[in-house]
Amino acid sequence: MRRVGLLGGLAVTLVLALAVAGVALATGQIAPTKVSASVLPKHIPAPGPYIWTVTGRVTLPEICPAGTTNPSYCTVPPKNYADGPVDLKVDLGNDSQLADSGHQVATASGMVKNDRYTMTVNISPAVFTAVQHEMNLQTWVGVYFYVDYLGNSNVSGLSAPPQIVLAGVINPVITCPHGEGNCNTGTHWNPGHNTSFDIQSKNPKTGTEKLSATFGGPALLCETKGTGAVLNFSSVDAGGLKYITYTVYGKDATKAHAAHPNGYICFESTKSFTTSSGKRAKLNKKTHEYYGSLPYCGTNTANDVYPASGSAHNTKGPPCIEWEKYSTSGKTPTWTTWIEATKADPHLVG
Repeated sequence: MRRVGLLGGLAVTLVLALAVAGVALATGQIAPTKVSASVLPKHIPAPGPYIWTVTGRVTLPEICPAGTTNPSYCTVPPKNYADGPVDLKVDLGNDSQLADSGHQVATASGMVKNDRYTMTVNISPAVFTAVQHEMNLQTWVGVYFYVDYLGNSNVSGLSAPPQIVLAGVINPVITCPHGEGNCNTGTHWNPGHNTSFDIQSKNPKTGTEKLSATFGGPALLCETKGTGAVLNFSSVDAGGLKYITYTVYGKDATKAHAAHPNGYICFESTKSFTTSSGKRAKLNKKTHEYYGSLPYCGTNTANDVYPASGSAHNTKGPPCIEWEKYSTSGKTPTWTTWIEATKADPHLVG
């Protein structure tokens, strides 16, 4: 039991400490120890929706009577002591493909209640849409979040450290007119730059075909972890076949080759297909799509990786693998797969 002067006793000590602290709190503002901020999700692939939630906390210091350093006589302010307004500003990173590059694209406001706050921003997909279709579009852009706690009569304002997340850049849908021989999306990369894709549409037969594709989304049930990013692709009014060049780089390419030296692509489609085992693809009950490893198309090219000639799991039609090749001739290993697909085939991964 602590003693204070001649009156001593725990009850007197607590009353005195609170009274002294109360005087200190009432006579001027205190500065927060810190203001935190967290933004989720960290990655939103195109085409959105681009909705982020920002949460954080205002942390206050203990307050001690003047001239006192003994923590026994200090007290923590009540949680509602920092209640007050908080502002959010959102800036788009620099990207020459975007009209709002480097500019503020959203604001929000909220309140700190019991030392915590939450704000949500919903940014239009138009902000993340390239001004024109690009053959070599940078597929991700940084989005910067700045939180300012404005304080109140008791607590001074303070800014949280800036936060950055990634948003998928929307490439305007490429249109492939009827009969065009080679309609190409160009090369696109995932955020880690360990996977790229290029999609070509060959000889659209009916109407006007439109192609779109992005990286991201949940893992596929047949994928080998760490061997490439999930690619999502689709087409509208598709009449011709699609040819997809899917390339994995660096350590992921090495891991993919070590795990599947004869090649491997995990595929998911809205329609059932023949897998590399010769059996029909299995149904994913959550997505209501069919998944499995792709077979080869039954052709052969020198220096490409193929199963033995005449293998029973070769097939004559898509979806299937035309060729795969592992290379260590450059600065970084690459594992490239050329896939023949139809309009019903929306996902793949190495």
